[in-house]
This record gives sequence, structure tokens and C-alpha cells, in this order.
Amino acid sequence: MARIILRPRAERDIREIWLYLAEQTDTDHADRFAHQMLQKLEMAATHPYIGRQRTEIRTGLRSLVIGRYLAFYLPLDDGIDLVRVIYGGRELNQALVEE
Repeated sequence: MARIILRPRAERDIREIWLYLAEQTDTDHADRFAHQMLQKLEMAATHPYIGRQRTEIRTGLRSLVIGRYLAFYLPLDDGIDLVRVIYGGRELNQALVEE
């Protein structure tokens, strides 16, 4: 089975996204988005090279669109190493430097 490694910053990103969506809409919407995100991440873990290459940011890095967010990860032989989940309208280079 493919695995998903969550770096601490990625885990915090996901928690903050859920809280933001719950505050702006409701918890049902936040839960649905979390489920959608999990499905996409599981797909990426099964097919780690499916995401767009982001070598302009970091060697080996890939991204996957999840709604208005981008999941940044490194492919592994048996899954993915999730680095960050960032709002797509944000300055990406700066956000990933914070990692």
C-alpha cells in the first residue's frame, strides 16, 4: 500500500485550512474538502509522478491541485513525502522557503 508521509508543516497546513474553511463556511464543508484532499493525496501516493514538476522551486518537488490549494510533495518509491499545502494565490517561492 502506498504511504503518505506528512511533514509537520504540511500537517499544520492541513489543520489550518480545515479551521479556516470551518470558520468561513461550516464544519461539513471543511470535512468534505478534507475528504477530497485525502483522496487526491492517496492518488498521488499511488502514482507519485502524476503531479506537475516544480524543479524551479526545488529539485524533485511536484505539485498537485486540490481545489484552490496546491499540495507540494516529493515522490517516494512507495508513496509521497508531503512538504506543504498552500493556497494557490500565495507567493509560492516564499511559502516554500519557510519550510
